[in-house]
Amino acid sequence: MGQQDFVLILGGSEVASATALRLFQAGIPVAVWVPEGEAYLRHNLCFGAVQFVEKRTIEGVEGTQLPEDWLDRTAGSFGEKLKENLTHLWLDKKIPVLVNIPLEYFEEWVPQAVVETRIPEQDQSGAGREPLQLPFECRTVGLVPYHLPERHVTAAVETRLNYHLGRVYFEVGEIPRAPRLDAHFFHLPFETIHTPIEGMWMALKEIGDSVAFNEPLGKVDDIEIRSAEDGQVWGIALSGRFVAAGQSIALIFKGRPNEDYQYFSFQDRAIANGVLRALERIR
Repeated sequence: MGQQDFVLILGGSEVASATALRLFQAGIPVAVWVPEGEAYLRHNLCFGAVQFVEKRTIEGVEGTQLPEDWLDRTAGSFGEKLKENLTHLWLDKKIPVLVNIPLEYFEEWVPQAVVETRIPEQDQSGAGREPLQLPFECRTVGLVPYHLPERHVTAAVETRLNYHLGRVYFEVGEIPRAPRLDAHFFHLPFETIHTPIEGMWMALKEIGDSVAFNEPLGKVDDIEIRSAEDGQVWGIALSGRFVAAGQSIALIFKGRPNEDYQYFSFQDRAIANGVLRALERIR
């Protein structure tokens, strides 16, 4: 069926969701592809959380999965069925969220571009990364320093906290060395809480709740995981999921409690705007 006028975003995190929302607001049809089991702390801002909840509405825009019977609703190949169902959601002004749907389904209905927002667990420098592996050919946008233009993707957006945050690079030589984090200009008043043990997680707090030092945030099996700071919960792992030892399970804002936990960070928005600029060049 050839290349189509929509953008496929890989990943359902805050960065992916802020990007999806920005493209949606710019009038670009967008779909979010999510690997099954992807974990989120700020899940109130993650379209990928629809794999655990019925739907997720962010800034008035609803992200939703395809109907359970989507493969039976229309005739034709997988690509034709996918096109029919995605088009229906776009006409309904919603963002489709595709949970663990094989990317091979897009081989006959290729997106105009793919945005890779998933960050590899290893090799955080991006050195030695392989080009984005897709079962079809199209232009790609990635995130510096995890994906590099000319090597891994067509264009890459700066994500490091420096004065180039959100800048778009099309050549490796354009990318500046990352300066040391300037604590005065880029102070982030957050503490990430990790679990020292593995097991089944049960949250005792919700996003937006206040928390005191040493107050329980939740339990891994029967062991309480306590806060290392006074503050406000801006992110917490969803209950009923297995967590590995060392995994992040909560994000604590150390400032005065406020309602900003409901909104994307300046970093997420800068990256999203950078992706939009990159797509304007390569689409």
